[in-house]
Amino acid sequence: MEKSGFFNAMKVGDTWDRVYKAETYAEYFASFIGNGVFPNPSTNLQVIGTDKMQVIVKPGKGWINGYKYENTDDLILPIDVADGVLHRIDKIVLRYDVVEREIRAKIKKGEFASEPKAPQLTRDADMYELGLADIKVNAGSISITQVDITDLRLNKEVCGIVHGTIDQVDTTTIFNQYLEWYKNITGKTEQELQNIKGNLETDFNIWFNGVKNILSGDVAGNLLNLINKNKDSIDSVQDNIDILEKSTASQLADITTDEDRLTENKTITGAINELFTFASNGKIKIATAITGKGVQASGSDSFDTLSNKITSIKVGDCNFGDVFPVSKIELVNKQPQIWNFIGHSSKVNAIAVDKSGYIYSGSDDNTFKEINSNGQQVLSFNPDNTPVKKIAVDKNGYIYIATNKSVIKMDKQGNIFWSYNFPYINSLTVDSAGYVYAASTSAICINPNGEKEWITSSGDTINAIAVTGNGNVYTGKQNQSSSLKKIVGEPKWYNTYYNADYIATDAMEGDYSSIYVASCLNVKEIRDHGDHADTGWTTKISNYPDYAMYFVSTLKLYNNRIYIGTKESVVKLDKQGNILWRFNTDNVRVNAIAVDGNENMYIGSDDNTVKKLIDGVAIISRS
Repeated sequence: MEKSGFFNAMKVGDTWDRVYKAETYAEYFASFIGNGVFPNPSTNLQVIGTDKMQVIVKPGKGWINGYKYENTDDLILPIDVADGVLHRIDKIVLRYDVVEREIRAKIKKGEFASEPKAPQLTRDADMYELGLADIKVNAGSISITQVDITDLRLNKEVCGIVHGTIDQVDTTTIFNQYLEWYKNITGKTEQELQNIKGNLETDFNIWFNGVKNILSGDVAGNLLNLINKNKDSIDSVQDNIDILEKSTASQLADITTDEDRLTENKTITGAINELFTFASNGKIKIATAITGKGVQASGSDSFDTLSNKITSIKVGDCNFGDVFPVSKIELVNKQPQIWNFIGHSSKVNAIAVDKSGYIYSGSDDNTFKEINSNGQQVLSFNPDNTPVKKIAVDKNGYIYIATNKSVIKMDKQGNIFWSYNFPYINSLTVDSAGYVYAASTSAICINPNGEKEWITSSGDTINAIAVTGNGNVYTGKQNQSSSLKKIVGEPKWYNTYYNADYIATDAMEGDYSSIYVASCLNVKEIRDHGDHADTGWTTKISNYPDYAMYFVSTLKLYNNRIYIGTKESVVKLDKQGNILWRFNTDNVRVNAIAVDGNENMYIGSDDNTVKKLIDGVAIISRS
């Protein structure tokens, strides 16, 4: 196809005889102006570090395939938080998007790895990217400094400089960086050379001062004096050897006549053999004693082997590796605390933890806080000047906050995606598809875009809401005639179980689900058979008086374990209802529980704190 341009259009009737598109002009400019960033000033679109998890793109101009980009002010780009263990490399790019018809600075997030690699640039019919810088996000980083940034602007394979046709390249910044490096290296080298020279001069002067007197005047006489001095030293050493030899002979002779010796034999060889005999007999006696305790041992075993076998002797009724039924286990009321976060000024209502180990808490002090795995605050903000009541995190790391006014979806940098007005929420959960379920005087489902999917009619207060993996939704009420309902899933049903304050569910095989209901002093398993439900096990979790109201405060299901928070303790059960351990909180109510991938537990309490606890400990009891 033949192409040419550009020529004035002529009007033929009511239309012009030729029209040029923007892409035609871009193609024309691209034929003699190459892609890259403009050279003057040398800071054009330079990426600068800060003391936070963000970088700054300096003002400047760029050029991609005939299209112009310009940044007129410092552009701040937030960097996602670092992982606690692995590293990551993000890439700052200029992206020409054909569909969006724009060029924008973007962050391409890398993958976590022990040896991370930078993301590849996209260059196809729909998108073309220039790399400005690579950002090394080290494990545990809380800021991006200049040492973490690799400038890519001069690399013509990924970016390059627009030059020649417009302006000459200003290499001031690059030259200054090189000059600073050169001065630093040459300064160090010069100093090291001076130090070496000084040390050599000192060593030479010491040696020369020692020999110059010998090599002056009567040289032969001076050398003879040194020889005689060395001979005297050698004679002195020989005298010491003679004295040592006589002393040793005397001591060896004394062995045969010493009345205090412990051996019967008077010769050295015989005495040593006698000692080895005593040791061998002792090993045989030790081995016999060990065998008598049920552990096989022999006199030919080494002392190290006998020592290890002694540690294997069973003392009492149990030994390491013994297996006992749950009925024989005594639970210990101890729970080691790893850290205690005291950043809230009022009681903590909500706790959640993401797969990277970051903890999120909400309080009656109206604040939401992000805490790292070491118990240090990363982020704090006030969503809407009302108490934060519930928090949930989905599989993609998005955070959902329930306040006394609304449900809010945000990321871990604090960027809010949407807010849905739904006041006084008692329970909040999110499914694997990102649908949010909340309970107040009615139950509501909100889709991932922040729009209402469905809502039940308003009525009595709903305390708890839960969703299973197969899409069934359950609600629980307090002191109501129908306290547990299946509201989504066919067929629907309701049952009266005394108080269904806090619910967690676990999707089973096929259509079978178990719903775990906690209220007053008990935890119940309710088994959903599709068209009806029945009661599985019931476990009493406290010796408080029966029907103690508001005793249980929260329930969490994680990794086939059930965690209960009460007004006096935290209790962990297996899915058969057996209590595994209990942690006494000294009569401080636990309002929220979260569990991470290592089964560390996080609790939020009435004492305004967030605590990280390790898993419980059980002591064997045979009574």
